[in-house]
Amino acid sequence: MKKTLIVGDSFVSDIVKTYADCIVQDYACKKIGLSGGGNTIIADTVISNFIDFDNIIINWTSACRYDILNTDKSLIKMFKLSKNTHHVIDNKFWLISGGWRGSWRITETKFIFEPLYKYHFQIEDAWRRSLQNVLLVQNLLSNNNKNFFQMFSYDMFECQSFAHQSKQDRSQRIYNKKRWKKFCNNNSWLKFIDWNKIWFNSNQYSNTGGIMDWCHDNTEDTDHHPTKEGHEQFYQSIIKPWLDQHN
Repeated sequence: MKKTLIVGDSFVSDIVKTYADCIVQDYACKKIGLSGGGNTIIADTVISNFIDFDNIIINWTSACRYDILNTDKSLIKMFKLSKNTHHVIDNKFWLISGGWRGSWRITETKFIFEPLYKYHFQIEDAWRRSLQNVLLVQNLLSNNNKNFFQMFSYDMFECQSFAHQSKQDRSQRIYNKKRWKKFCNNNSWLKFIDWNKIWFNSNQYSNTGGIMDWCHDNTEDTDHHPTKEGHEQFYQSIIKPWLDQHN
């Protein structure tokens, strides 16, 4: 059986059994869940660990998250005392903002992340950061003849409401397909992304939905994280068929 690596956010490792836990039960698989982490730490973890695996599943996360690699020993000592502000992976210490819904307001890291969100956050820049990570990972995996499957936890493109991910909110979210299309037209490097290698959920609201959008459409889930049942149905319907094809 081929070996699978899965890397992602809290949709990979959560307090409930996730679709990634289902993969671990049925296949030879290593999962790395980085709760609150953004797409920079996810990309770095993939490129640091992929080489010994045949199949790679990348669960990209919210584009509004910041990850900062920190090597200052005095700061690391301080940050280690606080919860939900960091990850240590591959001997690297990462500060994580967690996005609009995240932990960036925690006292220990507020002085770093609050100015970023208050003065510097722009949706187009968030898209740029995330999609350049996608392009980097895609090219590396393709050049090494790896099978890979990608998806996002949430709708990050045609939907621009990063903090409202519950089912009850979706009719009130900001959907701006023109803004997303303009970004695509203004960034010619996006043509080098193989969009066929990214799974999206489509419905009446958007064509760039993620796992949570699929769960809202196809399961009883209503919150901003899948339930155990939602994860299992997503695994059976979307992930398992792909894995069976590549094992």
